[in-house]
Amino acid sequence: MIRLLPLLTAALLAGCAATHEQQMEKAAREGELHYEMGVNALRSGDIPVAFRELMRAQKLRPDDAEVTAALALAWRLRGDLHKAEALYRKALAIKPTPAMHNNFGNLLLQMGRPAEAERQFRIALDDPRYTRQDLAFINLGDALAAQGRYDAAIAAYRKARIINPHQHTSRLREAEAFLASKRKPYAVALLLTMLRADPADREALQMVLPLLGAEQRPEAERLLRRFIEAATNEADRAWAKAQLR
Repeated sequence: MIRLLPLLTAALLAGCAATHEQQMEKAAREGELHYEMGVNALRSGDIPVAFRELMRAQKLRPDDAEVTAALALAWRLRGDLHKAEALYRKALAIKPTPAMHNNFGNLLLQMGRPAEAERQFRIALDDPRYTRQDLAFINLGDALAAQGRYDAAIAAYRKARIINPHQHTSRLREAEAFLASKRKPYAVALLLTMLRADPADREALQMVLPLLGAEQRPEAERLLRRFIEAATNEADRAWAKAQLR
């Protein structure tokens, strides 16, 4: 019987190890499920459900960077920017990714810390594999513009357009940078170019109309009429008709 003890002990330990591994795998699966449910709730704007699911996920996977970063976003959307900052720093300490650096930089920019935000965006852009470099360059441009470095900001916005020519946010930001740096003619020229390419671009039209002086009223009316013809949204067309009155 004494000889059997080592074998019995080994078998018990092996059984415990297997059970522990199974528990870990189960916790990981449950954590992933709660994480996915939390992220889906964030996307749909259901913040309470997002918190519930992400907090459950964090209990099961306390050292998971993606879960921690998602919880940081939830706190940001709720308005607690300092809790969001602490969680982003924790996530970056666990396993940093370009997306996390970009999102953290966006938070810092919102908190009025553009120099710190700039550093985060540049770290994100250091990885050429990052799939949303266009967003990072737009964010970088915003951080530079917030520091009064308008030429550098414009260069960043143009890089965003090179990477993703289908988005037009970077061109609107470029126009804003021209205006902020007292280069109104450049802003007007850029916005008119955008409207020639897409007469139904309401954002560009709304930005350029106040920039056109009284002597350019005929041009403003022409742009509004072209917009009414091109726009497919009835509310947009009603807005333009109201501007003509």
